[in-house]
This record gives sequence, C-alpha cells and structure tokens, in this order.
Amino acid sequence: MHGVDPVILEHEPIQAKPYRPPKRERRRKRPSAPRFRGAGLAILILALITAGAWYAMEQAQLISFETDPATATVHLESPHMMMNGQALLWRGQHVANVEAEGHHPRQIEFQAGGDAPRTVQVTLDPLPGKLRVSTTPETEGEVRVDGEHAGKIGEILEDFSPGRHVVQVSVEGFEMHRQTVEIEGYGQLTEIEISLQKVAEPALLTISSTPEAADILIDGTWRGRTPKRVVLTPGAKVEVALLFPGHTPDRQTLELKSGRQNHAVTLTPRLGALELWPMPANATVRIGGQVELRRQLQLTQRTHTVEVSAPGYVTKKYTVVPHPDTPKQLFAVLQSQAKVEQSRRQKHEQDLGLVFVEFQPRDSFELATTRRRIPVRLTRPFAIMDKEVTNALYRRYRAEHDSGEVFGKRLGRPSQPVVRISWADAALFANWMSGRAGVAPFYRVRDGKIVGFDAQATGYRLPSEAEWVWLTRSGKRYAWGDFMPPPDRFGNLADASASDIVQPTLEGYNDGYAVSADVGSFPPSGQGLYDLPGNVAEWMHDVFLDKLRVSARPETERVNPLGEASGRFYVIRGFSWRDGGRKELSLNNRRYDRDPKDDVGFRLAYYLDKP
Repeated sequence: MHGVDPVILEHEPIQAKPYRPPKRERRRKRPSAPRFRGAGLAILILALITAGAWYAMEQAQLISFETDPATATVHLESPHMMMNGQALLWRGQHVANVEAEGHHPRQIEFQAGGDAPRTVQVTLDPLPGKLRVSTTPETEGEVRVDGEHAGKIGEILEDFSPGRHVVQVSVEGFEMHRQTVEIEGYGQLTEIEISLQKVAEPALLTISSTPEAADILIDGTWRGRTPKRVVLTPGAKVEVALLFPGHTPDRQTLELKSGRQNHAVTLTPRLGALELWPMPANATVRIGGQVELRRQLQLTQRTHTVEVSAPGYVTKKYTVVPHPDTPKQLFAVLQSQAKVEQSRRQKHEQDLGLVFVEFQPRDSFELATTRRRIPVRLTRPFAIMDKEVTNALYRRYRAEHDSGEVFGKRLGRPSQPVVRISWADAALFANWMSGRAGVAPFYRVRDGKIVGFDAQATGYRLPSEAEWVWLTRSGKRYAWGDFMPPPDRFGNLADASASDIVQPTLEGYNDGYAVSADVGSFPPSGQGLYDLPGNVAEWMHDVFLDKLRVSARPETERVNPLGEASGRFYVIRGFSWRDGGRKELSLNNRRYDRDPKDDVGFRLAYYLDKP
C-alpha cells in the first residue's frame, strides 16, 4: 500500500479443542410489570359489583309515590336507595308515613318486588276547619251550625268540614241571625262578625176554636192544634187557617201587633144524614164511644166509628163518613156468637170426620133409677156424637194410650171405642177438643185437675144423665122392648160369642163380637145414634149422689140438670159387651165409678146456645 508501512502481527498457533454443546439453563417466567397487576384486580372487582347489582335488581323494585296533595312528604321506615326520585326497596312488606300541612297524616303499608317499577298512590284527608263567631254589640249566646249546637259566641269552634255551612246565632233580646259561611278547612280558622238587631216586644197570638183541637196553619205551616198561643213577629200580616174534620175551613188574614191578642173562631159543621138499622133491633149503638138511642142522625162530614153490640151476638164496628148531599143508611146485622162458634166447630168436626146430631128438647119426662123417679125438663138444644169416641180419635190427644186386650181379644183397634180411661181423662179430652175448635171450654181446670164446669159455655162436654135418658126413653123395660132376648143385630151385648170370657150371657143371642165392636157396626137408633146403649157403657157428666132413700115428698122438677160441680164418683149409663143379666140390661140401671174400666167409654156432647 502506498505510504503506509506494513505491520506484521505475530500470532500464537491455534490449538484445537474438542466440541462440547453449551449447557442450556431452564428459562424462568418473568414477573409481570406492576401496572398490569393493578388492572386485573380492578376488572375482578367490577365484575363482582356488576353481578351484585344484577342480583340486587332481581331482589328489589323501584317504587315511586304519587300523593294528593302533591306537596306531601313520604318517609320510608325501611332501608332504601333513591334513584331519580324513586326508592329502590328490597322485596317484601314496607311502611311509609305520608304527611302534608293541613291534612291528616297517614301511614300506609305496601308490597315491593316485581320486574317493573311501581307507583303507590296516597290521598290525605284535609283537616277540618275552625270557626269563631263574634257579634256587634258584644254578647253572649248560642251558636248553631247546620241546626246543631256548636258552642258559644267568641269561642273557637272546631271540626267543620270544608264547604258551606249555615250559622245561626240566638241572643235573647235580639233577632235571630242566620247566614251561610264558607269554611276553608285544612286546619284554618274562619272568622265572621255579625251585627245583631234588637227586637221589639213579640206578638203573642192566642188561637182558639169551637170545636177544639182544630189544626192551626199560619202562612201554610202547621203550628199545632187549638187552643194554642204562638209567638210571632209584630208588624207582619199572616194568614191563619183553622181546619177540623167535618167542618168548613176558616181562613183569615191578621195584622199582628206587639203584645197579646186573641183569635177565636166558631167553625161551621158540614152535616150529613145517617139512618141506622141494627139487627137485632134491641142492639146497643155507640158512636165515638157514646151510646146513641136515635136511629136518624145528622153527623158531621168526617169519619165516625159506629159500634153495634147485643148479648149473645158478636160485636161489629163500622166506619161511616156522612155526606151533606146524599143520606146514608147503615144495616148492622149481627151474627150470634153461637152461630160463629158453631161454624168454627163444624169445620173442626168435618176435618176429623165426626158427626154430631142436633136435638131440640121441649118436653118433660122422668129420670128413673132403681128406686126413684125424678121429674126433669130439658129446654136447651144440644148436639151429641152419633158414635162413641174411638181409639184413633183419642190418640190424637194422647198418642201413648192403649186400650189393651181381654183374654187375647184386642180392645185397641183404631175403630173400636176407647176404654180404660177415667172420667177425668174423658173430661180433659173434651176441653182439648174445645181448644182445637176455638170455642170456650166447658170444664174448669186447675193444675191439670177438673175443679168444676161452666154451665154457660158451649164447649165440648160429656152428655148429662138427663140427656141420655131422654134419648133412650121408650116406656119399655129394655131398650128394645119388654121381653128377652133382643132382636137380631140389636147391638153388642154379652152373647154366645163371649161365653168363654164373661158370665152370664144372653141365651139365644149372638152378635158375633166377643168384646167391643168397631163403632157403628150395628144399626142406629131412630135418632141416628149408634151403640146407644150397647158396645161399651158410657161416662155421664153428672156426679153420682148416693141418695136412694124413698122420700114421702114429691121430687121437684129439675130443668136442664147438670148435677153437682164436683164429687168422688160419676154416673155410668148404658150396657156393654160384658152385660148379659136382666138388671144390667134394664134402662133404669145406672152404675158409678171414677177409675178406668175395660168396658166403659164415652161420647161427646155440647149445647147449641147459651141459656
């Protein structure tokens, strides 16, 4: 090379070495930089917050409140979060207190929980208003609001609903003041001042009339009945009208003055003719409660009550209004009490399927016993059952009764005559029948016992002994004649069919019944009565008196005899399925007892009218 000296480098000789591959070390993971560690933690926290928020939203609901008034405040007692004017509340029951000035506070309960926001509406009631009334001049007196006492002048009066009210002030010596007031309410005080006007001396008007008790109308308003004193305003003109039924109204205009004044009026009657025709003619007539003997009357044109009554008849009342131009006639036809009772009784008997035969006795006869003959006269009409009382009928009164049997022969079939009852049982049954028929009972009862009878009553009873004798009298020794045996089919007696049960029996007679037969099984008597006598003997109404001594003096005639009021024993008449001897079958034979027998029954009777 030009201008440069060459340099010669000396080198040691290179020594060859054996090849060995380098030893590879395990590479360590390099740690992250600090800023990357902080970012990961933030991401994790954000994810947790987001998940919590979603969970909270699933368990809560946004609630908004709409209040009336809109200025009301809402206080929630539960934990909550406000979001854009809405409360985020957990699912469940919550309580809110709502308040507003001038209103009653209110506490409400509501439920939270749902997917969509919810609005709760709350309306508060306004507080009542207050009122104070003052007057010029200053006075003391009563304040009435809407007609009710509210307090006194000058006091603060409370509890008035918002709106219009009528205020009335009354002070002695001043005119009453009334006005309409608008009360604001909402706890506000409304004040009014009233100017009172003194009043002059009032007009005291005394109103009277002939007749009295006329209605008073002043300017069309009813003010009572005459005589009456009314207080009115002096200086005014008023129309005073007096009205009384059956009279011409009186109307007059009066100019009132201070102090006392009288107004007396005689009202002119409007009369109409009424002609009375009572039946029966001797009936008592009462008009307005007063007995009236005249039959042609002039009555005022108003409503009158006419009552017509007579002994033994049903009282009737009529309402009549006489007319001045058209005379009226009243035909008052009374119905006898006996007929009314008989009508009720007949319906009762028809319902039970019973037949009563009526009789009108008007003659005298002798009531014969084994030792006496008593003259008797019957005058009262009566009715008697055509058959004896059956087991079926008696069980309507006493369902548990059983007439029993004799040697296996039944006495208790429904259509057989009832037996094994005492006299008192029969009399009590008669009273029961009277009650069912709606007629007065014949027998007097105290503590369930017969203590007497009412001879005036037309209720059911047992036949009197005199009636039984009158019905069976024939002038013969026996009911069929003077000789034995009875004709075939005469009645049920002790015959051949009963020979293994009773003794003696009638020879040559067989009625086919060993014991009692069904009622009505044999032909009736000429009066239409069955089994009289025969089948079973029968209780009579009369008390049995043991007076069999023959008297030298003749017996006094007895009219419609019923015997003593009470006694120990009672008469039994007639014969039964047990009787076959001549003495027992005699029409004059009579027995007595009081206790139940298996061959003694009864039938009912009653009077058709009062004596």
